[in-house]
Amino acid sequence: MTPSLRHPCAKLRYLLGLGWLLCSLALSASPLEQGIAAFQAGDYQQAFALWKPLAEANDAKAQYNIGLLYLHGLGVERNAEYARILFLAAARQDMVEAQYNLGLLLYDGLGVFRNSREAHRWWSLAAQQGHAPSRYNLGHIYIRGIGAERDVDRGLALWEAAAAQGYPEAIEALARVYASGEIDGRRDPQRAAYWQQRLAP
Repeated sequence: MTPSLRHPCAKLRYLLGLGWLLCSLALSASPLEQGIAAFQAGDYQQAFALWKPLAEANDAKAQYNIGLLYLHGLGVERNAEYARILFLAAARQDMVEAQYNLGLLLYDGLGVFRNSREAHRWWSLAAQQGHAPSRYNLGHIYIRGIGAERDVDRGLALWEAAAAQGYPEAIEALARVYASGEIDGRRDPQRAAYWQQRLAP
């Protein structure tokens, strides 16, 4: 069995989706940054209030952040469909985190109708931007043949691309499948040893 897909709350940075913004906080903080400060203080309703006008003005970061609030029920009633709509709005502006999480919602059917083909579409766009988690998940799609025609070579190549970026799930997956031959009997001890050496101790 291949490893499971990445869930949006599997790592703190995907639960919050805000770590990449924190370094921009300053004394003259913008409403977006003030919302981040409110979020970090646990005042999710204030964060929502600060981000909502920005999201309505088509600010992708605000749309994404409010989508996370709806996805996890922080300061608002949990609503995966609202999260999907907001992620979609941000994803259409090429925001890679939104493309990634939108793909997760669609692939797993997290409060929305499952649509593995649409998940494939959004992960492909994020992967083209060099997003390692999307490359990893897209590899699953090709290896399993769910959402796209099965193509093991392409799937393994995507895992290797993600692993080359240091993505631990991809490194672990490659080390295991090449050692076991569990994917179409593609056992390769040399490659297994290569990736095993790159696993974090």
